[in-house]
Amino acid sequence: MPFTETIKKQTLERSAFRCCICHDLASDVHHIIPQEEKGPDTIENAAALCATCHDLFGANPKKRKKIRQMRDYWWKIVETRNEFIVKTGDHEQHYIEIDPKSRSFLKEKGVAIYHVINKKDTFEDAARCLFHMIYSTQKDFPNSERSLIIDILEHRNNKGGFDHDMFELQSYFNLNVILPYVQRIYSPLISVQNKFPQLNDVPEELTISDHSEAKIATKNKLKFKK
Repeated sequence: MPFTETIKKQTLERSAFRCCICHDLASDVHHIIPQEEKGPDTIENAAALCATCHDLFGANPKKRKKIRQMRDYWWKIVETRNEFIVKTGDHEQHYIEIDPKSRSFLKEKGVAIYHVINKKDTFEDAARCLFHMIYSTQKDFPNSERSLIIDILEHRNNKGGFDHDMFELQSYFNLNVILPYVQRIYSPLISVQNKFPQLNDVPEELTISDHSEAKIATKNKLKFKK
């Protein structure tokens, strides 16, 4: 059975009548799991797509997980946007821009970024280098799915574990700063998958200070406080 008109309306409203991939005007309410495979006619199986994204990705079973991820992430953005508009009445600050480059996230091939942290590298050295590699990769391969692979030479304490710098880098900095901008991270201590679509508006610069644990993002700079 096709989606009911109620389900279609709810799906489009939750997506601001935009495609959940490229944010162009939506023309289809797509079954993520197709009807011929007994995909349910429920909102959990529905995604608003434009005609281009529907033609490019709708029939590819390998893209279903990513379409669902991008839909869920877009729904959260739209929900936050709507709450702001209701509270302030300000529509202009939350104009939705079309982002056709986001289709690159669904390409077959992603980009693997490999970096070796040498024994003389400090936390600040490694953190800035990793962030710069993410920024450069976004410029060279816009919006392609990124995987970060990290190897660490030495940096061990007298008990055989990682020293403070490399423990903090892997267990805090990578998870809180780097992970949103990649799809997965592989490191000796922790390997993790980003459960949301990666962010592609990578700031140009990373600033590190030694105050309370926080991160503050601006348009062209990300400030990280240890």
